[in-house]
Amino acid sequence: MFKRALLVTALTAAFAAPAFADVSISGSAEMDIFVRTHQDSSLKADGSSSSAAGNETDLILNFDGNDKLDNGNKLIWRVSQKVATPATAAWGSREAYIGLTGDWGTFRSGRVFAPSYLALDEFQNGAGNLWEDYGANAVWFKEALAYTSPDFGGFNVQVAYDLGTKNSDGQAWALDAIATYKGNGLSLAGGYQKQKGLAQADGANVGNVTFDTLAWNQDDAYSPSSGGFFGNDIQQEMYFAQGNWDVGNGFSLRAGWKHNKWVADGWYLTNGREATSSNDQFLLGGAYRWGKQSIALGWQDVVNSKVGGEKINDMNMNQLYGQYTYGMSKNTVAYVQARYMKFKSEDARPFATATWQLDGVASSGTDNGARVLIGTWTGF
Repeated sequence: MFKRALLVTALTAAFAAPAFADVSISGSAEMDIFVRTHQDSSLKADGSSSSAAGNETDLILNFDGNDKLDNGNKLIWRVSQKVATPATAAWGSREAYIGLTGDWGTFRSGRVFAPSYLALDEFQNGAGNLWEDYGANAVWFKEALAYTSPDFGGFNVQVAYDLGTKNSDGQAWALDAIATYKGNGLSLAGGYQKQKGLAQADGANVGNVTFDTLAWNQDDAYSPSSGGFFGNDIQQEMYFAQGNWDVGNGFSLRAGWKHNKWVADGWYLTNGREATSSNDQFLLGGAYRWGKQSIALGWQDVVNSKVGGEKINDMNMNQLYGQYTYGMSKNTVAYVQARYMKFKSEDARPFATATWQLDGVASSGTDNGARVLIGTWTGF
């Protein structure tokens, strides 16, 4: 009888369905083929250049899980990464966090996208890296505590704080906060981001240090300083406001503004000038949608460029862009996109830009650059 009872217990345990937390997989697959002019890698001494062709295949995989707690809240987690071709990104390189969610909102701890970046990315509508990535803002917070409020009649607030690190130069940290509204044909967003204590280059070369030798954060995650001449006084700040209005009958209009500011207190000690550099970005655009098709056109300007408090118009630029999109299914679209950039000077660019933020255009030797792209995107 005892052996029989043990056998029944073993069989019951073997075939009983355990209680697992909910886990889901989502993501997207994007294929882009493009031609770009005046590339940094092929620009000749006289400024002429043959066009360069390329492709980009982005595969994004998101793993999300949740477990309903006894108190009615949910424990949540996410591991998100881009599987890039030809290189491969690391697991959790996009987001990797754990958190709690309920009627009171959502709290997350770990690596997250900065709220302002996601708002800028949603808004750009073909303007690309110049709007969402360029400027005095980081894309990711690596050691974040983040809170998202519940929806209040279309209004929402998001805050993220990067704990940073502390060293002999002081405490490094970062803050990002935005407010959004969606309703009545409007999509509005505004916010602020600040990073204090950034990584820097040539810190030991005190006599020759200028803004050009500082390693400002460009798209990558917030990085604290490891010491040096400026220590943790290196700062970036960004303000933005943007809005999209669904006019009706398929038409929509959008306008946006960003103010970028870079500060290196102590820089003035080397040449007697101010420590602040800055510029403004403006974007105007419109779109028309009919059936499965849409077309978007826009213009972007980088103006009011200042370095060390001195206005330098040669560092201004503007961009024209357009995109035609066709819906191939509920989850897949195909598109043709074109961007053209005109610089005020062939040997000057907006402050702290990287060439990839300007579609690969060389940093000197040309006053314009263009990119034409065809691609597909599917979500799952």
